[in-house]
Amino acid sequence: MDVFFPLRCGNAPYGSFNFASSPLRVKIPRSYAGRWLIMGESISRFKVEEGGFVTEAVLQKLGKDYLLSLWGGVAHIGAVAMAQPRPSLADPARLSATASVFCYVGHKEDEIVKSVSERLASALGAKVVVAAGLHWDNLTPHGIEQVKKNVVKLVDLIIEKKNKGSCSNPPLVS
Repeated sequence: MDVFFPLRCGNAPYGSFNFASSPLRVKIPRSYAGRWLIMGESISRFKVEEGGFVTEAVLQKLGKDYLLSLWGGVAHIGAVAMAQPRPSLADPARLSATASVFCYVGHKEDEIVKSVSERLASALGAKVVVAAGLHWDNLTPHGIEQVKKNVVKLVDLIIEKKNKGSCSNPPLVS
């Protein structure tokens, strides 16, 4: 269920802008506590916890496009990818995707955001932006493989929920 949140300068029946501080903040009445406030779009949360590692994601539908925030361990942004669907080069009857990636120095999420954005763009038939930060101190090679498996399962969950048409504001999916 989408919740429309009409804001006006000064006091509003559902909330108000606070111009006194920077960045811009919104006061939310207690009756809305714990709920997503959505401006006519959908937001869905996903979580996979396996092998001692928790990976989480929030998928937001923005018009025809999607924005995925993906994190685990110490949340941050290490890399961002933008993918766009296109006909497959091997079989033009199938949908594939092409991605561009930006990665901060010292971060290794570039391969993950590229593969996740391309997979989602081709599966959803839409432009997708993925921002990811996955960090655990002293991560072993086995831990790296487990995190990658968790990310794959997370993307599987997202595609499964979108294909069922039930990705509009569900509770946290585990």
